[in-house]
Amino acid sequence: MTHGVPQGSILGPLLFFLYINDVPHSINKSNKIVLFAHDTSLIVSNLDSIKFRDDANKILQHIQEWFNANLISLNWEKTHFMHFTTKIISLVPLT
Repeated sequence: MTHGVPQGSILGPLLFFLYINDVPHSINKSNKIVLFAHDTSLIVSNLDSIKFRDDANKILQHIQEWFNANLISLNWEKTHFMHFTTKIISLVPLT
């Protein structure tokens, strides 16, 4: 490695954040990326489970392409997926 900052340096997280600051522009606007220090969270929402799966896969593909183009590797062992669901209750007017 020819470039970088010492591990534990105050500059490390700041420079990394500046480096990855354009990641949110690599996905569509209907989904959301939350960046915090060296952690990134993707928020995907869709009521249709098939479209949800397709959207999540497309976003991961775009993120992987961005990482490859910017010479960063994604640690798949530290990458996790959580799926939250809610019950949809149809409101029927009481008569």
